[in-house]
Amino acid sequence: MSCTGRSGPRPVGPRSPDCGFEVRTSPRQMKDYLLKAKGMLGIEVDCEPDFDVSIAPLAGRSTVAEGQVARCTGGNPLLGTNDPGSSCQGNLEIIRFRGAQEAVRSVSRGLRNVVLAIVDSGVDVSHPDLINQFWKNPDDGSIGFNFLDDNTNVTDENGHGTHC
Repeated sequence: MSCTGRSGPRPVGPRSPDCGFEVRTSPRQMKDYLLKAKGMLGIEVDCEPDFDVSIAPLAGRSTVAEGQVARCTGGNPLLGTNDPGSSCQGNLEIIRFRGAQEAVRSVSRGLRNVVLAIVDSGVDVSHPDLINQFWKNPDDGSIGFNFLDDNTNVTDENGHGTHC
């Protein structure tokens, strides 16, 4: 359990060396005590359990086994795409890209009205998949904004993401 008091966050549990004492109570008893102390002493206390969280592996198998080098051979039939780089992007299978793609295609309303914001280090504006796909600002014709440099240059200078 972590608790926050006036002196900042402190872990509280069976052994709490940071607090300068050893607690001989259950986490529930400690929480109840601190919540009572909050009202009696006029202190601010926020208690929450320390959770151990992990993501369960997804069922299925990627086309690239762990520790192997992917061979970029062209399209990826598992994704239903002929994109030349898709055979090197096993992550697209993991995030179930094909299902998302099929869901988008089944939408009955026009997708031209959907604006997608990308928060990243930039984009390759000359990428064949993206040409003529960008939203354009009706005031100045820009396709986005670079919040880091405070301008409209959205070109990726880091060489990842949409770069081939």
